[in-house]
Amino acid sequence: FFAAVALRRYPEYRNKPIGIGHGWKTDSHGRPIPVREGHAPEASGTSKEGRKKSYSELSTCNYKAREYGVKKGMFLHQAKLLCPDIVILPYDYEGYEEVSSLVADILHDQAEKFDGAVEQVSCDEAYIEIYLSKEDAKSEGHHRQET
Repeated sequence: FFAAVALRRYPEYRNKPIGIGHGWKTDSHGRPIPVREGHAPEASGTSKEGRKKSYSELSTCNYKAREYGVKKGMFLHQAKLLCPDIVILPYDYEGYEEVSSLVADILHDQAEKFDGAVEQVSCDEAYIEIYLSKEDAKSEGHHRQET
């Protein structure tokens, strides 16, 4: 959710490995840039090779970054070792609120339509319970053909 929302603001990174966290840098136009090994923001240590280590944590990453072994909660310097071209994007709190509201509206509309309920757990998690009769399914065009 968080990576997908950030990519709405930065679509140029849609097919690149990205992480979300505080350890990001920008170019002269304010756009995030890849953070390279040895140029770690918020550095608070040094590796054996003399390179800066960032102890900033990734809150999440996209599936492209996960292909390299990057995981949520990983220190930025570890993520960069696994995926040198990872781009760290900033948190997009306004975007999270906007998308969460849009999805919640859709869920509440469907719950109301099918005499159900929605339980919003967090901005990226909700449960929906609906009562779908066979007639409802047929009228919505969602029935399967019996074989």
